[in-house]
Order: sequence, then C-alpha cells, then structure tokens
Amino acid sequence: YAELVDNPSRVLFHDAALSLRFGDEFVDFSHFNFSLEARGGYWSHLLPVPSSRGVERLDEFSSGALFRLARNVGRGVVGLNAGYDMWQSSAIEYMNTRWSLGLEYMWRWGIANFELGVAYKYDYIKNLSVEEYNPHRVLPRLKISLDVEKASLVPYLEVATNMSQNSVASLYRQNPYIDFDAIAD
Repeated sequence: YAELVDNPSRVLFHDAALSLRFGDEFVDFSHFNFSLEARGGYWSHLLPVPSSRGVERLDEFSSGALFRLARNVGRGVVGLNAGYDMWQSSAIEYMNTRWSLGLEYMWRWGIANFELGVAYKYDYIKNLSVEEYNPHRVLPRLKISLDVEKASLVPYLEVATNMSQNSVASLYRQNPYIDFDAIAD
C-alpha cells in the first residue's frame, strides 16, 4: 500500500475469470444440439487514495450459467436458451441477479438466412424497489445474412438489443481513476 501512497496514479487491478463449456457446436441440426456453460470471476481494485468511508479495496465476484438447445423443426431451426448471471460487490453491498429465457427461429430462403429471436430478462438489483427500477426486459433480435457460395465475406444486417453489466468493476474498467466516494452515494 505504501507504493500507492508514493505514486497515487498507479492502478492496481486483479481480474480472473474461468469459463467451462460442454456441448455441440450448433452446425448439424438434424439432431438436438445442446450447450451448457458455467462461468465465474473475481475482480478487485486497490484504491489509489482510501475513501472517506474507510474503503481501501473493492472486490467483486460474479457467476453465471447458460443452457442452449436447438433442432430442425419443419423448414427452420428452433432454439431455446436459459441463463443466470450474478454480480456481487463487497464494498457497497451491491448484488445484481439476472435470469433470462430466450427463443430463436432460423430459416433459409434461397441465399438469404433469417434469424428471429426474443429474450425475456428479469434483472433483480438488491435494495432497489420496483418504483425505482423495473426489472423486466424484453429484448428482440433480427439478423439477415446472405450465403454467397463459400465467400470469405458474408454480408449481413443485424438489429439486436442487449443488456450490459453496470457494476463497480465495469465502471472502473472504463475509468480507473473514478472517485469511489462519488459512485458509492
């Protein structure tokens, strides 16, 4: 810690992540394709200047899982996915849990490939009431691509919505010199 006091512009982060996936590559849809993924992570940051709250170190833990399933149905492919993600920070008692369920339909028409999908996400943030934050999200997705006879360049158009994590770790990854007291309030 003495090194940081001598040089407060130095940034000390620790970031570790582990992910394990088991399943198919989703290429041959004549049989059920499945994929199961589990992941976890740890992030910490030693603050260059201790906060007025006495916090010198920020820690954040994360875990998640994703299950995907797909198969040919008629002229197209139907896919289903379910997911879970959790982020927890010790310094500001932050905990975010996100559950998701998605449905996709893919079909081919001539040289065009179409993918249509919709996902529902329930995003629970501890200590926030429904009046402050609506946890329900519906996220649509559309993708159109052209399959031009083994071309190395595949033109496509994709319109999608997504949710990204907005935690202490994600804020510090964007700007490591944020004042902790300013974001903790």
